[in-house]
Amino acid sequence: MTLPLPDDLAAYLAALEPAARAAVEAMRDRVVAAVPEPGQRLSYRILGVTCRGKALVYLAGWSGHVSMYPVPALDDPALAAAVAPYRAAKGTLHFPLDAPLPLDVVEAVARAWVAQRGLA
Repeated sequence: MTLPLPDDLAAYLAALEPAARAAVEAMRDRVVAAVPEPGQRLSYRILGVTCRGKALVYLAGWSGHVSMYPVPALDDPALAAAVAPYRAAKGTLHFPLDAPLPLDVVEAVARAWVAQRGLA
């Protein structure tokens, strides 16, 4: 899918296909609720979520999946196992749009980043 270059976050979200937009918004809502002093911005032409003013994760919608970038080092074996089916690359998670969105995994990854970056 080729998206127009968005001028702002609202334009980016509006340009997404409905299923991708709903998934990105659900992921964003879960991350924002899970981290201290969250913020949102358009960064790298996708949705970026910040924590205490520092970049935390990026969320993007595509025609067949939604993505979350980057993935922190996962020392917790249970979280590493939960993330494994969604790994598309070392630092990328892909969640297919035709399957239930694992919002608990999305939240756990965001919380792992907060802990690793000392932002709690």
